Amino acid sequence: MNITSLKTKFPKVYKLIAETDVKALLNGRHDLHDGAYVNVETYITQKRTERRFEAHKKFVDVQMILSGTEIIIVRPVEELKNTVSTPYCADKDIEFYTAPNGGKEHLLKENDALVLFPNEAHMPCVAVEAPQQVHKAVFKLPIEFFA
Repeated sequence: MNITSLKTKFPKVYKLIAETDVKALLNGRHDLHDGAYVNVETYITQKRTERRFEAHKKFVDVQMILSGTEIIIVRPVEELKNTVSTPYCADKDIEFYTAPNGGKEHLLKENDALVLFPNEAHMPCVAVEAPQQVHKAVFKLPIEFFA
């Protein structure tokens, strides 16, 4: 789901994101309200072979590119259940998978965003051609926001 769909299907969630001035925030975690938070980070993208799929159970990710370009690859969690490399950690709400192939590629550029639900494993931070610096905000929104 992209950010435009979020605006029509979940207007309260869209409003929370729109009212957060992420470009003014320093790197790190910033608590919002009702259990939601945003991680602002800067990193160098990597080759697909250096990345892993990840998935969450308690939070929906909204990954927003502030500068740079990257690919996020998305695949149904169900397809990866036999490739778990790091079992689910409830404290961090994350599980990792080893599957190196498959999935749908999403090219994200500055000001693009991608909404990722718990049934969608995703491989973020993938270089488009050569590694480059990306500045990104990742909103972590409790699944209850989408009920």
